Amino acid sequence: MVFLSKNAKKYFKKAQDEVFDWWNPERRDMFIIYKHGLDRAIEELRKYKEVKYILDIGCGKGRVTKILSSYYNVVAIDISKRMVNYVQNLNLSNVKVLVGDSEALPLEAVSMDAIICLETLVHFSNLNKVFSEFYRVLKPGSICIVNIDNAYGYIRILKTIIDRIIYIFDRQYKKERQRRLEFFKPLIPRVVQKTAEHNSFVLIKKIYIGTMVPFKLKNITIISQKLFKYIFNINRILEKMPILNLGSTYIYYVFRKK
Repeated sequence: MVFLSKNAKKYFKKAQDEVFDWWNPERRDMFIIYKHGLDRAIEELRKYKEVKYILDIGCGKGRVTKILSSYYNVVAIDISKRMVNYVQNLNLSNVKVLVGDSEALPLEAVSMDAIICLETLVHFSNLNKVFSEFYRVLKPGSICIVNIDNAYGYIRILKTIIDRIIYIFDRQYKKERQRRLEFFKPLIPRVVQKTAEHNSFVLIKKIYIGTMVPFKLKNITIISQKLFKYIFNINRILEKMPILNLGSTYIYYVFRKK
């Protein structure tokens, strides 16, 4: 199932310096929510004591890889040579870094105890191929943790509505947003789950992150990081509330290979 144009893959291979400059999940406005989601993912992963070898897909600048290396032997993969070189230069112990395409992973079948893939699924052009590859390299019974930017998130819907209003008055902004959608697209939760299940994964758990999050539009702050600190505990309550949590900005999935 294709979500993005093939330009996404070309972009991440050819515009490596540009991607390297903007790729920063720890950027100030989103750091709190990024760390919150990452902490929950690591907490969930640590429940599976049998995990020794883990694959970090779309490793970027290695933030997740660095944390994982404290607990596991890690294979970190990214399509960008610039990112891979950066992670290699961190000189992390227990880490092997590879340039690789997630639709054709450079790994042997049935070789990994777990996969973690964060902030990356939204860039893939063919989700079915990706989950097929995840299944191929995992051992039976292994865990796969992924997250998505939720197309039905409250903040996402609000931003889309405001974007469309801005489009009327600012054609350049519209052009920039349309270009971004060539390599980034929020995903529909039920489609992600069905695609994983089609590839013989079983859903173990869903973790909802960020019913509210800091965000900007055209460099105008709507919810500041400072404000978000005050409402963070309210956000955590909403993340646990049935139905209301369906509008969370991010959804983390824990799948198990049959």
